[in-house]
Order: sequence, then C-alpha cells, then structure tokens
Amino acid sequence: VYKRQLEESLDGIVIGVKSSRKTIEKDQWLTSYHEGGHAIVTLCTGRPLHKVTIIPRGNAGGVTFGFEQESQSMSFSEVLDHICVTLGGRIAEELIFGYENTTSG
Repeated sequence: VYKRQLEESLDGIVIGVKSSRKTIEKDQWLTSYHEGGHAIVTLCTGRPLHKVTIIPRGNAGGVTFGFEQESQSMSFSEVLDHICVTLGGRIAEELIFGYENTTSG
C-alpha cells in the first residue's frame, strides 16, 4: 500500500468519491480562485496547508485541507484565523469576479 493510495482512500471517506459529473470551464476557474483564496489565507495565518484540490468530490467542487490542532478549545486569535480562512474563498471570488458574481462557495 502506497501513501497516495491511503490519501485517495481517506479523501473518499472524508469528502466523498470523485464525481463523474462534467464541470463547466467557468466553474473550474471559479473553484480554482475560491480554493486558492482559502489556501493563501491559510498560509498567511501561519497554519500548515496539506492539500488543495479543484477536483469535484461528493457535493464539493473543490477542497482545501489544513492541519488542525487537536484541542478542546480555541483562543480568540485562533477563532479569528479560522473565520479568515473560511472567508478567504469568498473574498478571492469577489476580487476576481465582482460582488454580484460571488457564489455561496
């Protein structure tokens, strides 16, 4: 068993199997910028980034994975970082496509 096979299996369990649906090129661009926004903000907060994908899986058009610390509580600054990462995708869409074309992500 190789590391890649383990990661693909874990992805299938956590976020769903790869979708066989066809994606429109516009949606791929939107997803790329959206996930890129999450990734950039994750790195800016100093949190480690594990994986970014724009391959549709389950109900998700793309996914950004960071490594979360195992903890029962979060400090105020950690909560703010989490909010910033969560909004990073939306902000990236808004910057590129404009407010009126921003999706629910």
